[in-house]
Amino acid sequence: MRNFQQLSIALFVAFCCLAPGLRAGAQTTKQPEAAAEYTIVEQMPEAPYNFGEYLGKNIKYPAQALKDKVQGVVYVSFQVAPDGSIKDVQVTKGIQGLDEEAVRAIAAMPAWLPGKQGGVAVPVRCQVPVRFRL
Repeated sequence: MRNFQQLSIALFVAFCCLAPGLRAGAQTTKQPEAAAEYTIVEQMPEAPYNFGEYLGKNIKYPAQALKDKVQGVVYVSFQVAPDGSIKDVQVTKGIQGLDEEAVRAIAAMPAWLPGKQGGVAVPVRCQVPVRFRL
């Protein structure tokens, strides 16, 4: 009987200590970590302009690639920072002779509307295909 009373008291104390934290946790939402980079967020970043039209006007087909009749799709990854600026542009799948132009065009893009997690602007990694056709 004594062990049952001790166990009951221990459980009651544990519940009293944890219950306020459980109630507070249910009422608050977890804020995103500032340094984390996301790939999927509640509100994804978006270009406030026609992205395809931008690429069409700003891609300059490299002369050597034209001469060699090189075409295809270059996949480019970049981060949309919390301020909407484009950072850390990288080729994830490339085509020799076209990679540099794809990176240049993406890095020169005007700012995007940033992605948001929990109502807070956060850095989001995006990937886009850049098509080169003759």
